Amino acid sequence: MNSLLEILGASVIGSLLILALITSLFTASDTNFLLGRDLAVQKSTAIVADIIDMDLGKCGLGLEDSTNAIVTADSTQLLFLSDIDGNGTVDSVYYYMQAGTDMDGNAITVLKRRASTEAGEGASFG
Repeated sequence: MNSLLEILGASVIGSLLILALITSLFTASDTNFLLGRDLAVQKSTAIVADIIDMDLGKCGLGLEDSTNAIVTADSTQLLFLSDIDGNGTVDSVYYYMQAGTDMDGNAITVLKRRASTEAGEGASFG
């Protein structure tokens, strides 16, 4: 009878240890996923910042009078002229904010970019 109680006690303790191990593995996996997602967002943000920086650095490039390069600039949109692709033709580059939703259905604001050298709606950052 004594050995039966010892086996039962050891089984309970072993089960609790295995349960604690599984729980810690799930927690580590969730943390790793969240850190990976945050890293991807940071990389995407850096890429978008580089694109905007490159575009703004070319603002007015190829114009006779670059003081008129910015056509519209306010809190929701920016339109400027530049030879963005270096082909000798002045292009327009338009950044604007647009309402959207994320994958969970939450309302977000999306930064969009459209250049006259592109067909269609252009790039979407957000």
